[in-house]
Amino acid sequence: MMPNSALNIKSSFLWALTLSLALMQCFFLSDQDWSVEGLEVITGDGRGYYDYLTSIFIDGDLTHQPINGRYILNVDGVGVNKYYAGTALLMLPFFLLGMFIAWVTGVPIDGFSLPFQLSMCMAALIYAVGGVYFLRRLLASFDVEVWVKNALSFAALFATNLLYYTAYDLTASHVYSFFAIAAFAWYARQYFLSQKATDLLLLAFWFGLTLLIRPVNALVIFSLPFLAGGPSASLHTIRALFQNAGALVTASMIIIGLGLVQLMLYKLQSGSWIVWSYAGEGFYFHRPAFFEFLFGFKRGWMIYSPLFLLLIPALWKMMKDSRWMAFSWVSYFLLSVYVMSAWWSWHYGGSYGARPMVDLYAILLLPIGIWLHKSGSQVKQRIIVITIAALSLLNVVQVHQMKHGILSAWHMNAGKYFWAFGKFDADRYAHQLGGRDDTKPYHKRSKILYAGTPKDRDGHWNAKHAKGKADAVFTPEIEFSLGYTYVFGSLSGERIFIELDVESQEYIAGSASSAFLVIELKDTEGKTKLYDAFRVNEHPGLSLDSWHNMHYAYSIEEDVKTDDQLKMYLWNKGKGAFALKINSCEVRALE
Repeated sequence: MMPNSALNIKSSFLWALTLSLALMQCFFLSDQDWSVEGLEVITGDGRGYYDYLTSIFIDGDLTHQPINGRYILNVDGVGVNKYYAGTALLMLPFFLLGMFIAWVTGVPIDGFSLPFQLSMCMAALIYAVGGVYFLRRLLASFDVEVWVKNALSFAALFATNLLYYTAYDLTASHVYSFFAIAAFAWYARQYFLSQKATDLLLLAFWFGLTLLIRPVNALVIFSLPFLAGGPSASLHTIRALFQNAGALVTASMIIIGLGLVQLMLYKLQSGSWIVWSYAGEGFYFHRPAFFEFLFGFKRGWMIYSPLFLLLIPALWKMMKDSRWMAFSWVSYFLLSVYVMSAWWSWHYGGSYGARPMVDLYAILLLPIGIWLHKSGSQVKQRIIVITIAALSLLNVVQVHQMKHGILSAWHMNAGKYFWAFGKFDADRYAHQLGGRDDTKPYHKRSKILYAGTPKDRDGHWNAKHAKGKADAVFTPEIEFSLGYTYVFGSLSGERIFIELDVESQEYIAGSASSAFLVIELKDTEGKTKLYDAFRVNEHPGLSLDSWHNMHYAYSIEEDVKTDDQLKMYLWNKGKGAFALKINSCEVRALE
């Protein structure tokens, strides 16, 4: 039995983590309007998960959801929520609390007034700390020391991108998955150690819930050999499992029952039991972006959560101590990364780091904990603690940068990352990054509608300010130049994707960083359907009098129809002096 002093220390540490995380939420949300109708944390993908709650408890109707093309999709003429319902299920107690507080205080019971926004802040906070609670229990089951549990508990919350999805983008599914998978891993570990039927049923419940949050979470089943701790424990548990047929059947029914929740929701929304709500999206299993997912500067997991570089020495040590555990963990890890990086949008849209990895942190941190437990001297321990503190500081700064647009949620690369490194002043550095790097939409075939450059003189380009190798030379007197026009022929629902390879050369520092490439789409009556612009230079501070190569990729999200007109042109908004050359331009239709 644990002494009261040890219990008090553990409880005090978790309370300290909770308070620290709450302060982080206040810090990152401090510039929002905290009035009854002002605070807004239910945004982005989180708005889609949350929509189940407003549709059921506020609107009282799942069958007439307004189609918005983002998270309520058109399925045979009716609106169906794109996302799975597990996140909403975990949000539900806090949503009901917000509804009660709104009723007591007399503020609008609309799902979005201040009590509801604050209840979602509380939900993210509780589930993040709850996930850490299960992580600590997992570490304890491997006989890990208290200082290691404390260090990794702090690191999970403050030195990884879990912080971003707990303190800022806090209605996304990831903190909820982190909690559910941590609970699953703990009860799986308990079942391996005890073979108790209650642990099996709880394991089944949390596994079913992780599937209801994100079906790809089914991959956690492959972490079981590692959680078993060895081949003898695995075989002993399998024998015990099949000797208790009643518990096995009950566990299966729990998983199936949770799966039926989603099917019933589909039935209520669309009249069909089975709906593929991710229509037009899918996996490229033949070409996963494995390296980019882990190490690329666009969203690379170990770039934006470098704490996990400690897995390298941890696994080296584990390989020496227990090949079973090392190979079973690595097999689970590689399979998970393979599947996640095979998703057509392997960076998962606007995000901070590889966000689907957040879901798995309770399992991914275990090898580090086991290694640190055996790390030896106090000097090594102090080095680890200092490293975690430094990485936590870096992470807090980068979340601040993400919030204020010093780092981009979409179009990062190595040059942009190192330009932004250490920059904290939002007034000076916000929204200075340029370029564009959209991912080509998920399609099987494409056809080139146009390929050329201004030098082809094919009638699509207006390059009246060309000089030497440059297709346009800008001065403070030239504000607009280098125009491109294309009229679409017969189209039948294709998506349009544009790629440009360009070179820029500045004569005055920052000139091309203050200039914009404008993309405009107009219909046959001349009405603007799309207007967008991005900075020519990917980041400020490029060397003068040198040509710099850049690649732009732009996906037109608007519905492009026959005879619509595409225009691209350079807008010298900063009235600077620079030159630009177009090396290639492709306009593709994606079928």
